[in-house]
Amino acid sequence: MTDRSEQYASLWLQLAPRGRAWARGLASSFRRLGLALGAEFSRIHARAENLLVEAHPATTDELLSDWEAFAGLPDPCNPLEQNRRERLQALKGRLTDIGGASVDRYMRIASALGYDVTLEKFRPFEFGRSAFGGRQECGDASLRARLRMTVHGPRVTRFEFGMSHFGEPMARIARAEDLECRLDRIAHSHLKLEVGYQGA
Repeated sequence: MTDRSEQYASLWLQLAPRGRAWARGLASSFRRLGLALGAEFSRIHARAENLLVEAHPATTDELLSDWEAFAGLPDPCNPLEQNRRERLQALKGRLTDIGGASVDRYMRIASALGYDVTLEKFRPFEFGRSAFGGRQECGDASLRARLRMTVHGPRVTRFEFGMSHFGEPMARIARAEDLECRLDRIAHSHLKLEVGYQGA
């Protein structure tokens, strides 16, 4: 934050009337009044600049609770005991989720929550269309309504200066309960989603 007290005081003194009643000496009351007003104008300027930071959900700090209320957070998929970084990830995930039932949407949600995942579709073996030794599964057409998501390792949230607050742990390791909950809520009723873990 830049202190602009002197600049505002100088501008105020330049705009003030001239004359004997408006003495501008270094020890004059009028000059001290200008410096006091300059400090207040500088504080207001800094708060206005900070509003630009708070107006964006990715950089908000003071208005994080307001942004969460706007996005409908916290919800059952996002526990209350999250740190600031996890709360920002949940907020980003909620605000950037554009809907649909595509594999890309599931991948975007996992990425926004900070997980490294792979997603595998199932395809039944079909004579005349499938090749022996391929990745097809045995079963009927209902296999097309199955997806398998593999979460590679737990989510590790580390303490980060400028992002975390003092008092938070240096690192938090979590399984993907929030991801599973979110995907269960948006998945179509006919879709069977399996979530597995690798290295968790």
